[in-house]
Amino acid sequence: MVEEKVGKNCTGCSSCFNACPKHCIEMVKNDEGFLYPKVDKGKCVQCGICLKKCPILNKKNNNISEKIYVAYNNNDEERMNSSSGGCFAAFANEILLENGVVFGASFDETLRLKHKPITEKKDLIDLQGSKYIQSEVGNSFTKAKEFLEDNKTVLFSGTPCQIAGLKNFLGKTYNNLYTISIVCHGVPSREVFIKYLNQFYGNNNVAKINFRDKTYGWSNYSLNIELNNKDNKIDLAKQNSFMKLFLSNVCLRESCYNCNFKDFQDISDILIGDFWGVNNIKPELNDDKGISIVIIHTQRGKQLLQKCEDKLTIYSNINKSDLVKYNPCIKESVKRPNRRDDFFKELNILSIKELSDKYAPKQGVLKKIKNKLYSIMKKVIK
Repeated sequence: MVEEKVGKNCTGCSSCFNACPKHCIEMVKNDEGFLYPKVDKGKCVQCGICLKKCPILNKKNNNISEKIYVAYNNNDEERMNSSSGGCFAAFANEILLENGVVFGASFDETLRLKHKPITEKKDLIDLQGSKYIQSEVGNSFTKAKEFLEDNKTVLFSGTPCQIAGLKNFLGKTYNNLYTISIVCHGVPSREVFIKYLNQFYGNNNVAKINFRDKTYGWSNYSLNIELNNKDNKIDLAKQNSFMKLFLSNVCLRESCYNCNFKDFQDISDILIGDFWGVNNIKPELNDDKGISIVIIHTQRGKQLLQKCEDKLTIYSNINKSDLVKYNPCIKESVKRPNRRDDFFKELNILSIKELSDKYAPKQGVLKKIKNKLYSIMKKVIK
């Protein structure tokens, strides 16, 4: 069974859940708050389809070429509503103009992050922007297949492992499918985020969430929480307890520390992310409104970019090594913190503020520790 074969390497992509012909697989939350497949052994007929559709157990060879661009959306409103340069919005708008369907992650009324399809431009805002928890795919792969079989053009966006899950689930190439993945740092536990919201803002008191608010600029982004009374609480990411935990890597899914979709080995048509390092590589492009890297993996991706040339300002000739230097998550997984297990053991004991202070110390503290270790090493060497 898939749950036993894939174990902790499971990414939660839900390909097995969508593929099971007997509907005997559920995605169940574990103690850390991540979804894993659970097979009803009474219904299972041992057909093995779940094993065949798993992207971890059935890795594809990604013999793809990359072309790296830097781009931003010419529509300032769409750009400011996006986490980086607003390229996803441009791609999505093109598909919607063709009467197509766009899939992406959106918060529902209970603040559960779920994948959903949209067919109208007015709903695009729901899919824009980074969301720093893992989305629930649900039956989105099944819905996408139904649209594809109905000859609808489909754009499916998600993390690289979600795109891999979709491709394995479909099992064949569709000329009316475009896929976009994001440069992924790793996905934190929803339980950590919900605990943060409840402790800082009260139970069921949050209306909207913007993880990448640009009130203080793109490079100095903030977490913006809108409450039910319309008040806004804006924290700089580097000062926010949840964001510090996320960026310290202690609350990520186990599979994120050994991601199978790094080093440009993504099977999406297009990979997009922030152009961190722009000030060192092309400082003249940075107006602090957000700028994206756009990595083209396939001919399909190239075609979609060409369709959007009038919506985007595009630059090329970006060196891959320079890009990776400032965007290491493109090439490799984040390291697993030694105290990750301790963090989750104390998740229901300490407050988020206490956890942040303990497991995500200030950069100044980290620097002091590194300098101390460096001094010790120098003495040892001598």
